[in-house]
Amino acid sequence: MKSALVTDKTLDDLSCQFRIEFGKQWLDVYIWNGMEGLLNNTRFKNKDYLGAYVSCWNGKKTGLFGEIHLIRDEIGGGYVAHELMHFMFDYILWLPGKLDGEKLARLMGDVTNSFWCAFYERYEEK
Repeated sequence: MKSALVTDKTLDDLSCQFRIEFGKQWLDVYIWNGMEGLLNNTRFKNKDYLGAYVSCWNGKKTGLFGEIHLIRDEIGGGYVAHELMHFMFDYILWLPGKLDGEKLARLMGDVTNSFWCAFYERYEEK
């Protein structure tokens, strides 16, 4: 399966970017002004999506784990939760050893909180 990762991003349509860290790994979040930025910076064949999670995990316990791509005017709780859930499924897939429900729930809470804190630092509520 070919990766959806685009390494040479076209940032013309970028509204903002930030990082969500968890331990020694992180997610890069890209918020695009419109659909064009999202489509130009992911490589999914199906073009009827409004957000994307791109796995970047390389088997190491440090570094970039994945990317989340969102469209600024679509951002809401369900939309963000959907993309973060894709990350969690990927994390669970690669999690070594026994699954720990509390550890996973804590991670989901932490990355969700980190997302909204970073988002509201950049986009104050009006």
